[in-house]
Amino acid sequence: MLGTYSKEKVLNRSLFFFCPKPHTEHSCLYIILWILLTIKPKEGCTDENSKIFILEAGCQDREVLVFWHGGIDQLYGNPNEGERGDETVSAEVGSMFYVREMPWHGLGTNVEKALSSEEALAAAGLGWDVVQKKIYTEDWNSVPGFYANVRDSDNKVLGVVSHRYRIVQNREAFAFTDGLLGKGVRYETAGSLRGGRKTWILARLPKQYRLADDRVMPYLVFSNSHDGSGSIKAAMTPIRVACNNTLNLALQGADRIWTASHTGDMGGKLEDAKRTLFMAENYMDGLSRETERLCRKKISSAEVEEYIKILLPVASDATEAMEVNVMRQRDDLRNRYNHAPDLKDVGKNGYRFINAVSDFATHAKPLRETAGYKENLFLKTMEGNPLIDKAYRMLAA
Repeated sequence: MLGTYSKEKVLNRSLFFFCPKPHTEHSCLYIILWILLTIKPKEGCTDENSKIFILEAGCQDREVLVFWHGGIDQLYGNPNEGERGDETVSAEVGSMFYVREMPWHGLGTNVEKALSSEEALAAAGLGWDVVQKKIYTEDWNSVPGFYANVRDSDNKVLGVVSHRYRIVQNREAFAFTDGLLGKGVRYETAGSLRGGRKTWILARLPKQYRLADDRVMPYLVFSNSHDGSGSIKAAMTPIRVACNNTLNLALQGADRIWTASHTGDMGGKLEDAKRTLFMAENYMDGLSRETERLCRKKISSAEVEEYIKILLPVASDATEAMEVNVMRQRDDLRNRYNHAPDLKDVGKNGYRFINAVSDFATHAKPLRETAGYKENLFLKTMEGNPLIDKAYRMLAA
């Protein structure tokens, strides 16, 4: 069995190797744990010069090791410790909720001092234009009906479009947002995604809302695409202040995403600005009503477990390693529902569950973090996170 150790030293400094082997009639799971730091074990547990521990798990009255983000964070059933106390649980969830940042953290440039959309774009390095160029084959034959959208600052190809595609420059796409500034709206951040294929400006609305005794700050994300994938869009992104979770639910009767169609005359731009404010207020009013309904929807522990299994299923052809990963994700979501500090005063209801799912979808460390992970997460924040949407549909049924 594992000897005495300092959990603070071991946490996030361990590598785990899973070696399933049958052990007599119990079919136990041997787990080889390679500790990267020197830890003094109990006498007789292992050679003191060795850093390899062999644990038995899966038998009754044995220790069961629970894995958390690559380190030891939970020990269940330790016969030397008895039941875990509140302090142990608090320590486990402490690192989990220590830093929960905005979905756009680390992306874009701060443009809070910008007095216009053009100033915001210039500050974020988005003052370039897009030009269309013909496409040629290797033997210099032009490809009819298709053009390359090219950034004029460095000749980077942003997308291939048909002859029907009309370029909308960044300064044209976001000009209508200037009409919002006099209404108390303030720019916060601007940037680009996928190498300039999508540009965006984030703005904070002036009014903070109170939903289910929570402070919620509504944001608007305006985006423009240069790869032919979409139009000029405005997307609501309400943020729960206590935890930076997003509450951008796909409500019925209140759109969270809409398009801006006027890029030419000033009257049309003002109309788009006016419509944007109306749509934003309409969405927040709808979200307020839906939050009240979710608070009234009581859910049992059994229902929570069923919801978690539906949200994070194990594929029929899953390998053992894949199944272990899903179980870790389920444990993560379950812990967020049960132990998130910002939910301690929220009842066991639909509002608590949707916040736990949002927390998991927005802040959980991915099993494998790719180079584009943060950008993809922000795109889901703008366009709708499938996991949050699925959870909301289950609660709305």
